[in-house]
Amino acid sequence: HTLGTRNNKYLMSSNAVLNKQARFDWLQEHSPFFASRIQKASEQEISDILSLTVEQHQALPDQHYPWVPKVDEQQSIDEAMASLRHAKNHGIPYFLWWELGLHGDIEASARHLALWASGLIQTSLDMAKILITPRFGKLEENQGQFIVVGLGKLGGWELNLGSDVDLLFVWDAENSAVTSGGRKNIPAKEYYQHLSRLLIRLMGEQTFDGMTWLTDMRLRPNGDGAPICLSLQATLNHYQDHGQTWERAMLSKASIVAGDKALGEKVIQGLRPFIWRQYMDYTTVQALSEMKQRIDKQSGHNNIDVGFDVKRDQGGIREIEFMIQSLQLLHAGRDPDLAVTPSMDALTKLQESEYIPAEQADILRSAYRFWRSVEHAIQAQRGMHTHQLAQGWEDWLNQALNTQDIQAEML
Repeated sequence: HTLGTRNNKYLMSSNAVLNKQARFDWLQEHSPFFASRIQKASEQEISDILSLTVEQHQALPDQHYPWVPKVDEQQSIDEAMASLRHAKNHGIPYFLWWELGLHGDIEASARHLALWASGLIQTSLDMAKILITPRFGKLEENQGQFIVVGLGKLGGWELNLGSDVDLLFVWDAENSAVTSGGRKNIPAKEYYQHLSRLLIRLMGEQTFDGMTWLTDMRLRPNGDGAPICLSLQATLNHYQDHGQTWERAMLSKASIVAGDKALGEKVIQGLRPFIWRQYMDYTTVQALSEMKQRIDKQSGHNNIDVGFDVKRDQGGIREIEFMIQSLQLLHAGRDPDLAVTPSMDALTKLQESEYIPAEQADILRSAYRFWRSVEHAIQAQRGMHTHQLAQGWEDWLNQALNTQDIQAEML
C-alpha cells in the first residue's frame, strides 16, 4: 500500500511537470513576446521560472536585487543603460509565466510590476546622480532633495505588463545651493533639470536592448510647456492656485516611488488638502460629470469585436476606475480611510464605509479583475502597449486565460 501511494505521488508529480512543460512550450509558440525573452534566458533562469507556483507571488520580481542591478560608480552611461535593460528583459518572463502559464493572481502581478518599476526608477536615479557628477558636481543631502512621484497605475501599485510610467519630479533646495566637485558647478534648479533628463534617458531611451520603462511626463503641472521638474513650492502653488478636478483625480493615485522620503512626505501632505476636500461642492460634482462625458465620447465601440478597447470602451477598466475615484473625491476629505491609491483597496474601503452596496462592489471587483486579466493577456502576446482586441482575439484569450467562451464572459 505504501509503495503504491509513493508511485501515485510520483506519477502525479511527473504529470504536473509534463503539464507545465507543455504549457511553457505553448506559450513560447503563441506569444512572440514570451519567446523573444526566453531565447535570452539561461537554463537556470528557465528552471527558476518553471519552478514557480501560484502560492509564490513573493518570488516575482520586485524592487530589490537581483531584480534591479547594483549601482557601479565606474559605469559609463552605455553600461548603466545596458544593465537596466538586461534587468528588465530578465524579469519579464516571470510575469508572463505567472499570468498565462500558472494563471496566478492578477493583483499580485500588478503590484509586483509596480514595485519592480519603482526599484528600476530608484536605481536609475542613483546612477544618474553618479553619472552627472563629473560634469556638474553634486549637492549634499542637507543642501537639496529630489523625489519621483508615481501617478496612474504606478502610483496605485497596479501596473500593467505594457504600461508606461506616469511620473512627476519635485525638488527642494536652499536658495543659495550650488553644486560642487564638477567641471561646472551650477545652481540647484539647473542641476535638477539635468538630473531629471538623464533619469528619463536611462529609463526610456531605446537601445539595442530595448528600454527600461517608457516614461510619460505630460501630467506634470502645465504639461509639455513646463520645466521637466518643479520645486516643492512651485508644485504646491500650482495645484492650490490653478488645480482642476481632473488633477485631483490624477493625484489621488500619487505615491512616492524614488528619492528622498522626507521630501516625499512633504509633497504628499502638501497635496492632501487639494486632493481631499473637506466639503462637497457643486463644482466638483459638475466637473466629475463633465469628465464622465469625455470618457463616454472616447468610447468607440459598443460591440465586443475586433477593435474593442478593454480600457476605454463602455463597461471597461476606465469606467470602473472612474466610479471608484469619483466616490473617493466626494467623500475621502471627511473620511480619510478612503484615501488609498490601489483601486481594489479603495473599493473595499468604500464598501466597508457603506458608500457602495456590497453586491455592487462585488460586481465591480469581479469585472475589474477580469478586464485587467484580459488587458494583460492582450499585451503579453506581442509585448505591445495596446488595450484593443486584435484579429484572432477569441482563440488567443480562450487559451491564454483558460476559458471556454471568452466572448460570453465579456457580456
